[in-house]
Amino acid sequence: MSINCAVILRWDSTPTQQRALGAALWSWCRRATGSADIYPYLDNQALADLLAGNLPASGARTGDTGLPRVAFSIPGDPARDAAATLESLRRALPGEGVAEIRVEYADREMGKQGDGQTRRRANKEEEPEASLSLSPCLSLTPSPSENVHLSPGMWLVNLVAVVTPFAGLVAAALFLWGGAFHWVDLGLLLGMYALTSLGITVGFHRLFTHRAFETNRGIQFVLAVLGSMAAEGSLLKWVALHRRHHQHSDQPGDPHSPQLRGRGFLGFLSGFWHAHVGWVFQADPPNLSHYVKDLSQSRLLRTASALFPLWVALGLLIPAALGGVLTATWKGVLLGMMWGGLARIFLVHHVTWSVNSICHLWGRRPFRTNDSSRNNFLFGVLALGEGWHNNHHAFPTSARHGFRWWQIDVSYWVIRFLALLGLAWKIVLPARKLLNDAMKAWPRRDRSRAISR
Repeated sequence: MSINCAVILRWDSTPTQQRALGAALWSWCRRATGSADIYPYLDNQALADLLAGNLPASGARTGDTGLPRVAFSIPGDPARDAAATLESLRRALPGEGVAEIRVEYADREMGKQGDGQTRRRANKEEEPEASLSLSPCLSLTPSPSENVHLSPGMWLVNLVAVVTPFAGLVAAALFLWGGAFHWVDLGLLLGMYALTSLGITVGFHRLFTHRAFETNRGIQFVLAVLGSMAAEGSLLKWVALHRRHHQHSDQPGDPHSPQLRGRGFLGFLSGFWHAHVGWVFQADPPNLSHYVKDLSQSRLLRTASALFPLWVALGLLIPAALGGVLTATWKGVLLGMMWGGLARIFLVHHVTWSVNSICHLWGRRPFRTNDSSRNNFLFGVLALGEGWHNNHHAFPTSARHGFRWWQIDVSYWVIRFLALLGLAWKIVLPARKLLNDAMKAWPRRDRSRAISR
């Protein structure tokens, strides 16, 4: 038996929207069929036109709606799996350019060869037997959700948040050129960098997003405050976006993938820019609160998240105050804010964003994953262990990202130190046998050939 489906496009769908939809549909069909060879299931010419952004708006592939469409069939029980299939398609496909998604009840024994494999249609141009006139039919009209720009006001706020730390770094560098740099400034820069980075890596990421360990409410609050001082967004928003990233990693729906901006050198540059900082200037995906229902039940974490602007301000005022106290000068106040505040935020921002961009483009892949995540030694060090990104995507709930002795993972060391003090427990780690088996499942020659899509 099979489940017949159709994705119907809007008459005014753009080539960019069609290409994004084609990539998402191709990936979904691979997952749904459990096979890299999806051509027995899809209308090949329609998919090719869709991936090229050139699906015709008239002709044989318009069906009863008069709109361009792609019809396909996947193995399954229509009576049992139709609703789940519709929901899966809704989550996987971008809303832009899509008029309707249909999943129809249609019982059909798929043709079999003697070896029991699904028979490939002799004519690749032949459309699947999924007629749009069958009934009953489940359908929905998705709402656009991706690539929506922010309102001018929020766009300006985010621009200030991105540019101001850079301006602070430039100003601090000018003072440095004039000899106005002391050990106090270096200490504030490194100290605040370490504390706020650990707030992101240990707190926002490994504790709150992936629940890689447990701790008491006091440590939770401290980590929430330190992570907020990094000025990367409120706790609940940061966690929601990162969980969405893992759900759709390097697929349509990923908030900051570098792999979905086209091919060639310009596509590469566009993808890098989007993954690094461009995504900041797009509107949030809808229903983000769906991803943080567990954290939203905690009044402590809701409060910490709501007070995000206060924590950012304190992240600037604390190094300024320390600089003034330690040097007993107003100049020390100014330099403390510049080095321990603005310059530090700039560095934390771009190291974190480099995990989104660089660690999905350059590095080694010891584990087979369904995305382009990579281990990058430089950002394994600078991001306090977050740069072992392929390790993380292979075992996302692991508290430890550096699996080899030489893979420096400061964040995990901090978690182990908290455990020694009795402040962390139920630390999640993959079994050694599981790690070894996962690596053996992907021969080294294949790992070395893995490149960005």
